[in-house]
Amino acid sequence: MPSRPNVVVIGGGIGGLFAANALIAHGLRVSVYEQASALGEVGAGVFVTPNAVRQLERVGLGPAVEKWGARVGPASAYFRHDGTRIAPVQVADGSGWNAAFGMHRADFVDFLAAHLPVGTVHTGHRAIGCEQNDERARVEFANGASVEADVVVAADGIHSALRSCVCPPSRPVFHGTISYRGLVARERLPDWPMDRWQMWAGPSRHFLVFPVRHATSARSSRQSRTRRSWRGSPRSASCRATPRPSRPQARCAPRSSASASWRGRPA
Repeated sequence: MPSRPNVVVIGGGIGGLFAANALIAHGLRVSVYEQASALGEVGAGVFVTPNAVRQLERVGLGPAVEKWGARVGPASAYFRHDGTRIAPVQVADGSGWNAAFGMHRADFVDFLAAHLPVGTVHTGHRAIGCEQNDERARVEFANGASVEADVVVAADGIHSALRSCVCPPSRPVFHGTISYRGLVARERLPDWPMDRWQMWAGPSRHFLVFPVRHATSARSSRQSRTRRSWRGSPRSASCRATPRPSRPQARCAPRSSASASWRGRPA
């Protein structure tokens, strides 16, 4: 094996792109292969905590987090469905460093990819299998191409084609919860506080809101217990039909989100 191992990362999502940045920061040669024709991310938001921000800073991405994220502060809290405050949300690490951010998934992917050297990412490559010997690993793609490397990192998601290369085959088990996610522009909720993470919890469901995109949008998520298959594609009407938190401020968010950009899909 050469002094600088050649690493292939399969999957150009958040996990694969961060892995590529971290490996390059340690001097390894890295290529990323993504099945889509262009990088992108489906979904609304992701909450990034101090431990994750610390790793992003180590690879030089601290300024990007500050630019694209929305920092949440100590007013973050859990509530009962009737609005009674339960407890604060821990947004700082053990030393008191507050580095908790709401992040739009698409922004996250964009700045992770932008930080990689030109030519690192190869789109249009859907992995279909792999094999290895004592020295090298080889990945085959649906387009007929193949690539060899000293190390292969499988970051190709829940439907991974490479998982069976390292783990026994298994089938996902639906856990009985569906999440309805949406984005609301700040202009639609001018009185909503954009400096905090808030969750209202009720029987068999909860409702969560936190800011994204440097506090210009709010990401909302409702999770409910259901018997519906995880492979389904629930409609926004299903979300609007579920009981809402009793707090007026919380009730206005799903109405605005459902009329704006609901993305209903299994969690």
